[in-house]
Amino acid sequence: MSKSDFINAAAERVRDDAPLGARTRGEIARFMAHAAADDGHIPEEPEARRAAVRIAEALEQDRGQAQKAGQTAWSRLNDLHRQQRDAAAGVAKNLVETLQALYPAALALVLAEKHGGFVAARLVGAGGSTVSEFGLDTARLPQLPAPLQERWPEGALARVKELNDVIATLWACGIGFDDLPADLRGGADDTYYVPALLLTADPGCECGCD
Repeated sequence: MSKSDFINAAAERVRDDAPLGARTRGEIARFMAHAAADDGHIPEEPEARRAAVRIAEALEQDRGQAQKAGQTAWSRLNDLHRQQRDAAAGVAKNLVETLQALYPAALALVLAEKHGGFVAARLVGAGGSTVSEFGLDTARLPQLPAPLQERWPEGALARVKELNDVIATLWACGIGFDDLPADLRGGADDTYYVPALLLTADPGCECGCD
């Protein structure tokens, strides 16, 4: 491999403004030691290309460290909060799709306020009919279908308690809940707020995560 080929192989993975930090210097020293052991020649394929990739990846890691060093505590907190909200929106979407699979007739999960947060109260279907009620924390939920088991840790939705843990975490992460639509209240007063997770909408939009 020629020197120009080696440089080009590294350049494919690195932008011009990449900082030269400790990781990069270490990889370059490792490469130069390899070359010195071979009378100063550039190593042949595939070692040279692997070395180029290692140096390029080290440059990218150094860039990340340099960017973090330039951030304020406030900007880091905002970044973490944004990442948390994005992750929570993904969990909300998984929860909606899971409840849809477990309770096909359900159109909304009605929540009850408790200790400044929310817990699952019941699932309602067309016209506000009750599909399922959630009572004791120890009550078991239906078993997850195989395709959904990969989305949740083992036991994550085994009982009502775990369902309430998911709801509490979503709320703590800034996920807002819908107001139960009038046509799902079964004729009850629709002038007051009834918190609910709608199972007919995209939670990425409805939960206030934009």
